[in-house]
Amino acid sequence: MKKITFKLTKQRIAKVFLLFSFLLLTMCVTINSINEPPNITAGSTIDVTINTTILGEVDDAGQWLYVAFLAPAAWDLENNGNLTGTYEFTSDVTMVQSMGTLALPPMDDPGPQNPPTAGQTWEESCNAAFGFASNTPGDVKWVVLRSEGAKIPVANTEELAGSITLTINVGAAAVTTELGYGVLIGNYDFENSDRWDLEFTGVKGITLSTEEVASIDAHFHPNPFNNTLSIDSQTALKKVEFYSITGQKIKEISSNFKTISTDDLSNGFYIVKVLSDKGSITKKLIKK
Repeated sequence: MKKITFKLTKQRIAKVFLLFSFLLLTMCVTINSINEPPNITAGSTIDVTINTTILGEVDDAGQWLYVAFLAPAAWDLENNGNLTGTYEFTSDVTMVQSMGTLALPPMDDPGPQNPPTAGQTWEESCNAAFGFASNTPGDVKWVVLRSEGAKIPVANTEELAGSITLTINVGAAAVTTELGYGVLIGNYDFENSDRWDLEFTGVKGITLSTEEVASIDAHFHPNPFNNTLSIDSQTALKKVEFYSITGQKIKEISSNFKTISTDDLSNGFYIVKVLSDKGSITKKLIKK
């Protein structure tokens, strides 16, 4: 996932005659606003709402809705249900609602169909069409979800107004990153920029949680640790997870918390997350 820097502004990359030819086949997609939590803590689950409008310019029996999300690659959003979504739109003509869920595109999804991104994966297409903010820090990755079930129909001059909600399992590491959101209607028109819209929401710090510390009285020792780590707590613990400093899960245990063997861990820094029915606590430790 090589990091590439592209120009931020949304561009019409087709020539005038191509744009004219696509006019008969287009819808106009606009991201009106994005509602993110004011503070995001590592290891938490957050909901982000993308308020969106889709304007039909020709009767269309239905198109897939695609939603792209840019986040740290270490969040591993393509696995373990770490990224899911829902959508809900209401027609200003019929007042009929279109609603459903978003998931990773199925194996038979054709992917982008028109130049310049035909034949590419969704990640490659988003890299080319959306790019990254020029100041995006760290290793980041675009992940795409697609509407499930029926396609979304839009009639000529009909406006669908509504929202897309992404549920995101935030990685365990404290990082500085920038999140990005892209909404695309149909799978063949990256070249026609009316069919998609793009927003970046600024550089933000993903911090370790401090609010949950009081709910779990866990004590880690020794720190630094060598071949054994002990966790003492009056709270009944469910499991302990070890993450690399970049957010990759290295180890997970669900018992014997007072004597945790760490022979299999290399020397270095780790983010250790302790989970119980009362919540979780995350601490940065070092093995020497």
